[in-house]
Amino acid sequence: MESSVDAENPGNHGDPSDENVVIINDALKNLELNNREHLKRNDEILTHYIDNEKQVPNCECIHFKDVEILLRNYNVILAFYVAHLAYKEEAVCKICKQANKRLFACLTCPFFACYEAGHMKKHVLEAKHCLAVSIKLGEIFCFECEDFVYHETFENQLHKCQVAQSMVRNISPRPTWKPKRKEIPLLKAVGMKQLASDTLLGVRGIQNVGNTCYMNCILQAFLHNPILIDYFVLDKRNCFKNKNCVSYELYNLFQRTCRGASSALRPTDFIRAYQKATGHVVGVFQQDAGEFFQNLVPILNDCCGEINERHADWNNFLEKTFYGSFVNVRICAECEYTSRTMESFVDIVMGVKAIHKVEFNNEKFIHLISGLNEKFCSEQKLTEKCPKCEKTGTISLFEKIYELPSTVCFNLPRAYWSKKKASLEKDPSYLHFPEVIDLSPYVHPKIKQDQKDPDFYKYVLFGAVVHQGTKSGGHYWSYVRHRNSRWLACEDENIKDVSLREVLSCEASILFYYKRFWNY
Repeated sequence: MESSVDAENPGNHGDPSDENVVIINDALKNLELNNREHLKRNDEILTHYIDNEKQVPNCECIHFKDVEILLRNYNVILAFYVAHLAYKEEAVCKICKQANKRLFACLTCPFFACYEAGHMKKHVLEAKHCLAVSIKLGEIFCFECEDFVYHETFENQLHKCQVAQSMVRNISPRPTWKPKRKEIPLLKAVGMKQLASDTLLGVRGIQNVGNTCYMNCILQAFLHNPILIDYFVLDKRNCFKNKNCVSYELYNLFQRTCRGASSALRPTDFIRAYQKATGHVVGVFQQDAGEFFQNLVPILNDCCGEINERHADWNNFLEKTFYGSFVNVRICAECEYTSRTMESFVDIVMGVKAIHKVEFNNEKFIHLISGLNEKFCSEQKLTEKCPKCEKTGTISLFEKIYELPSTVCFNLPRAYWSKKKASLEKDPSYLHFPEVIDLSPYVHPKIKQDQKDPDFYKYVLFGAVVHQGTKSGGHYWSYVRHRNSRWLACEDENIKDVSLREVLSCEASILFYYKRFWNY
């Protein structure tokens, strides 16, 4: 599945203000579009099944004319682009010359354009060609009706294409859905429902069961991660037969959150599974939220060892969502011998105290980007023995990101050792961070050289964890993005609306970003 988010880089948020806030249409907007498509199809199918279960309804779009001509063009697009991976990868928008931006092919003329920048919509409005085909999915979209179009003949052709493609690639075709006889009156009674823009559906507080605020803020970030929502809620993935598994309990939290209840969740089953998997006691002592995240992600994979081999889908999803890798390059100044080592990560750790201040308009401040520049764009000089020439001399060390996950966690510990006070202290400095961040400067050049999409490495902020207190104790809460640009402050069972300006002004200890375009 591929999803995307329309967002613009809001620029410098050094002094965040309402004028600088750029509304980001995050993944849930696209998920709502998909929901509307499926609800429309389901309603059409259900209506016709009640009258005649042997037939499937045809298209009701008034712009769907000259079916024979459209079908001929549709078959060409299916054969050469939707089913052909090489042609699909070479296809670019005719206007901006970019690939990987939800390309559509006009169903009337040979014109390819992207959805993200509105180039396809511009074409159909000017040329009066309302219908276009998604290169990625093969589905037909009417830009006049602003909805997906269903037609029995075209749907059958698409399904044949998917079956043929699955035989070549050795994967299962996307299953078609038809309601059972008993389900028809039940589903018909539900009808189509639209959520109000200010709804809090999918939002629930989490009870503090004794020093568990550090856990609650991480769980809230998980529950508002659009990639996890896409996987657990919309696709309803549940391959966890072991009820004592942490992964199953996380899945269960998602299901309980989206049932419509407003009362706070009590995460006792999750805690029990986590303690069993890690041996760590939860709720007795105050703990670090960053360490909890570092411990949680690996056991999502490890706790179901006997199931992982049968459910590679979950493992593959975890790898793409949370795991990245660094490459460390060492160069000997004497013989120029170069060695490379790889290191996996689930978070990028940068101590706030270690980030150097930058100066702008005669003011000094620290910024997340300056920390990344120091970590991935600077050269370290070491004195070591070269394994090749065996001489002790200067070794240049470079660190770059080799692979990025769909979710990037920046762990920003504020505790540091004060030599002057001979004690552990907390740095309260305000760290500036952007709403949208481009991580391409920190990726190894060899990896990104073939990537032509300028937005491929852009990430959108969806969570920030704040710690209030001293280095030895205090309280955690989190800010999370909910539906488009709405932001919420989650402090255990208490939830309240906040502005983006407040989020960007917080004393963050952990930041969560998700990729604008992701695949799994």
